Amino acid sequence: MLCASAPATVYVEGVGDALIDRAIDEETLEAVARLSSEQANPIDDKRGTVDYRRHVAGVLTKRALRIAAERAGLAH
Repeated sequence: MLCASAPATVYVEGVGDALIDRAIDEETLEAVARLSSEQANPIDDKRGTVDYRRHVAGVLTKRALRIAAERAGLAH
């Protein structure tokens, strides 16, 4: 779920499928980040452009998943 990257919370389609039976490695992290960036629908204002906010959605998704995997002992 993405918050503050669209007028309403966004459920990112395909993330579950991208994680099933896959190692949490750089390839998987990049795939999930790409899905988040593609599906974000942010506004454009003085605090950031649409492109910047889409990029950040992917970066933060990747970072959160990496931290969760490390805490769960699943990181490779």
